[in-house]
Amino acid sequence: MSFANQFLVAMPSLGSDGFGGKVIAMMHHGSDGAMGLIVNEPSMTSVADVLRQLGAEPKPEFEDITVYVGGPVEPNKGFMLYEGEQQAASMPVCGSLWLTSDRDTLLNINQSPPQRFMLFAGYAGWDDQQLEQEMADNAWLNLPVDIEKIFDDNDANKLMAITAANGIDYSRMSSAHGHA
Repeated sequence: MSFANQFLVAMPSLGSDGFGGKVIAMMHHGSDGAMGLIVNEPSMTSVADVLRQLGAEPKPEFEDITVYVGGPVEPNKGFMLYEGEQQAASMPVCGSLWLTSDRDTLLNINQSPPQRFMLFAGYAGWDDQQLEQEMADNAWLNLPVDIEKIFDDNDANKLMAITAANGIDYSRMSSAHGHA
């Protein structure tokens, strides 16, 4: 089973390993492993900060747009998840959603930003069969991805909103599982 284009919600048992309370939008899952972006962990860095690091003079509105911690893998590498027309060096995610780490595409948001976008530092990654084992160990709950929820700017409530939209009260979840 592929977990691409799904949310992975950290089960309560992951509370102590850095993924507790996190929601990951999965970008890729195949025989080479899996890759996703944490959509509910804002950083202290703004999009304007990133554009300045890339040598551009950012538009003032980018001072108020937060970069997210995408995950612990390659934390100094930037990724842009965006909705709209495909731009160069972007891979399709689902529907009108695209992912890129191309420097020129990132710089282009300063001139013509996509309809909606999020910047991430790093990503969450799994080796081949690692995610499957974590799923078997009940570490993650997979739910259908919802583009509106990805771009919802209420980060503190994203976890609860995503689970509630699927009929789940996260506050009542347990990591324990058994066999009948």
